[in-house]
Amino acid sequence: MLAFLTLVSIAAAGIGADAFLSSLDEQNAEDENGLDPNSNAFGNAQSIGHQIPGTSMDDIIFGTSGDEVIMGMEGHDSIEGTGGHDTLFGNSQGDTLIGNDGDDSIRGGSGNDSLSGGLGDDTLRGGTGNDLASGGDGNDYVNGFTGNDTLLGGDGNDSIRGGGGNDSLSGGLGWDTLRGGLGDDTLEGNAGNDMLSGFDGADTLRGGDGEDTIRGGAGADLLNGGGNNDWLRGQSGNDTLYGGLGADTLSGEGGNDVLIGVSDADGNLIVDATDTDGADTLDGGAGDDSILMGSGDAALGGAGADTFSSGTFVDENDLPVVQDFDPAEDGIAILYDPSTTTSTDVTLDTVPGTSDVIVAFNGTPVMTVLNGSGAVSASSVTLVPTQIQ
Repeated sequence: MLAFLTLVSIAAAGIGADAFLSSLDEQNAEDENGLDPNSNAFGNAQSIGHQIPGTSMDDIIFGTSGDEVIMGMEGHDSIEGTGGHDTLFGNSQGDTLIGNDGDDSIRGGSGNDSLSGGLGDDTLRGGTGNDLASGGDGNDYVNGFTGNDTLLGGDGNDSIRGGGGNDSLSGGLGWDTLRGGLGDDTLEGNAGNDMLSGFDGADTLRGGDGEDTIRGGAGADLLNGGGNNDWLRGQSGNDTLYGGLGADTLSGEGGNDVLIGVSDADGNLIVDATDTDGADTLDGGAGDDSILMGSGDAALGGAGADTFSSGTFVDENDLPVVQDFDPAEDGIAILYDPSTTTSTDVTLDTVPGTSDVIVAFNGTPVMTVLNGSGAVSASSVTLVPTQIQ
């Protein structure tokens, strides 16, 4: 059975404003004192702060324009704060909590809850279930806590935390801060200059438009900067980093990482003559890293046995540069399309007056290796058949 609850304010002369709660069910249109809250007027009653408890049934509760504290108790409750700065509690079942106007505080409890902040700078806490929480407009704080949660920031500069479980976080418009927490999380910054951190688990982090800062954390993470000039750090784990459009800075740090400097905003490889994604800085860090370079990129392998890759898709007037080739560990890979290539001639030419080496494929330069003279040899180079569009 549903229990419909609404709140009205009454005023007693010389006493002030009191809270009056009417409890209605589907067969009783009057409150327990015989008053119909839809037809009674109480003079100059003022809106005050109220505390409204629900029942053990499935309650539908509407607040007023004042500042309410509404507790759903047991049952699958639907609670709407309406106006004011409201505090809503859902308790143990799957509840629907809507803040609407005002700076609201909403806590879902232990069920699979749906939380919506609406207008204002809201605080949403999901609890232990698999929750859906949407901050709406304003600068919101959204925390899923445990469970596999879907957390949406909406418009505004939001702070979103996943907590335990495999969570999906989306910042929306604004400059947002997203933290994945435990589990294998998916973080989407969308528009704005966002900060994304995966923490534990094998996370997928996409910055979207804007100049984003993205950290993978522990686990094998996938990082994609998206549009504009982004900063990506894989941290520990075997990570894959896509710079996307713009002049990006990619750092693999620990683990055997893959760094890709030729990709569009969606992470699709650009291995053709239109490599215009920007001049990236690619630093593999510790581990055996694979670094795919584009036009104008600067690459450092760091410690470990690293592979530096390029191809004729780069601009020969703006070649990628390998800055720390170690002949004892590192290698060079040239990507080519066997369907359009009839010969596979590799040449190594020293730049006059320097110890730098230009690596060319069929007469087309593909990369420069600093101090490569005497270090880079034909045995350093591997040809990799690749479909190039």
